Amino acid sequence: MEQDSPLGAPAAGNMHPLGLRHGGNFVLPDPADMTNKPTDRDEYPYDKTMGGSDADPSYLPAKVAHDWTHGIYPQIQIPTTRLTAGWDPDIKKIIEDNEGNFVALVPFGSGNKYWSDNPPETVIKRLNLFLHGLEIEKGENFKVSCPFTLTPSAKSDGPYDGPIALLMHGVSHKFAKFLFHYHVFPTSIQGLAFTVMPFDAQFQPWTIATFYGQDIQGDCGITHACRALAALKKAAWNDDNFGNTVQRLLYGNNITGQRAELAVQATDSWDLHQVEVPGESPDDPPYFVWQLCGKPIGRTLKTQ
Repeated sequence: MEQDSPLGAPAAGNMHPLGLRHGGNFVLPDPADMTNKPTDRDEYPYDKTMGGSDADPSYLPAKVAHDWTHGIYPQIQIPTTRLTAGWDPDIKKIIEDNEGNFVALVPFGSGNKYWSDNPPETVIKRLNLFLHGLEIEKGENFKVSCPFTLTPSAKSDGPYDGPIALLMHGVSHKFAKFLFHYHVFPTSIQGLAFTVMPFDAQFQPWTIATFYGQDIQGDCGITHACRALAALKKAAWNDDNFGNTVQRLLYGNNITGQRAELAVQATDSWDLHQVEVPGESPDDPPYFVWQLCGKPIGRTLKTQ
């Protein structure tokens, strides 16, 4: 792990004689050696920021009826498959064929519980009040709609399961640039805070797995995290199913090599991040999870 990584650590050795069980002459390295790891940090999608005062003046609104908290916020990226969860299949197909013509609007905390407390028609009224109060281009003719229907069974699922996004279409290029630049809108309208996202079928999430338990509550420390990451890598390298899957995916990308070597290469970008998760109700305390993240090795989300 890189030294400036929250889970960075000094090197812990060079090579580890874990054997040649995968065949060939490649020797598995020491999984605890974090020299120059993780790789591909410049491509990591979850530490980017959006917003700020450097917006192009050409697409700033001439008038603002309802202000929002201007700031620099972490960029939130959600796969299109999650943005369109629970949507009408016909609408999904239209977006798939014309994703550049649509924008996703995701209210803070959206999911089954949010929609049961905030009916979509109420949220749409708030969104229209805010969005139509921004004078960017005269004659804007966009529409915000709800592309899903909440069912009783869906409401009984987890609070953050179910549909999360509303659909905006008919928006001008200039208006869309403004929305994507600021990305996050905590507005002055009571009960309205939302994130704006494009539909991008090419985006692949880097999150591989989430771990929860008593051992990762509170400040676990870098050493503890690196030890856990080394154990995960070692287990992956010695797992035949993992090696076979990696070899198949990388061969599909015209990357060849011994299976053990490719398995190591696939985990070079792996990193563990401790994330604080809010409780399921206001009375529940937050808790911590570890998220294992790494660069996708499949060409598309379907092959990942």
